Amino acid sequence: MITTRRMGMEPVAWLCLGSVLGLMSSMPIGPINLAFAMMITRGQEREGLALAATVALLDGGCAFAALSIMAPGRFPPPASLPLSLEIVACALVIGYGVSLLIPRSAPPPPPTVTWRMRRAVTAAALGAALYVLNPAFAAFWFSTALTLRAIPLMIARLTHRICFAIGVSMGVGMWFAALRELLRRHPFPLPIVHRVAQGMGVVLIGLGAYLMVKRL
Repeated sequence: MITTRRMGMEPVAWLCLGSVLGLMSSMPIGPINLAFAMMITRGQEREGLALAATVALLDGGCAFAALSIMAPGRFPPPASLPLSLEIVACALVIGYGVSLLIPRSAPPPPPTVTWRMRRAVTAAALGAALYVLNPAFAAFWFSTALTLRAIPLMIARLTHRICFAIGVSMGVGMWFAALRELLRRHPFPLPIVHRVAQGMGVVLIGLGAYLMVKRL
């Protein structure tokens, strides 16, 4: 009876562990958090949600892949992504950086369904590009998987790895929800938002150009 109850609690423990680690991995301030903050501050709630959801899914998937690779009998895949994918990601980052430098004095287009969907897809693609270009996420989850490999019988179970990945996505979502609430309670003045957005645009253009040149 005790053994059965313990086995039933193990997936919950892995879910909680993934949530905590997912929350912690999302806290460092970087391009993803800054892009999300700019969208929320500008009232682009749908775009911010699309970016946050994309990053949460990718982080959960990366955590699941890391645990699966480190499970007994598995071997690591190639260390680098396809060059074409990295180039496209760099181009998306540069394009978003340029868009932040463009003055927004003109009135926005009418909020049609197609226009909203296009903006959401663009935000999701930006989140994916920023995630792919940041090796810190993969390094964090692979180091975590190496630590958890000390209990190989646990990470060998598919149920545990799935619960862990779901927990990671939940933790990332909790961080973005907390950040959104913080920005709504304490909004930045509009002139400061514009200056920060322009500064971020310059940084993203430089980052994307540097990574593109490095990979060519």
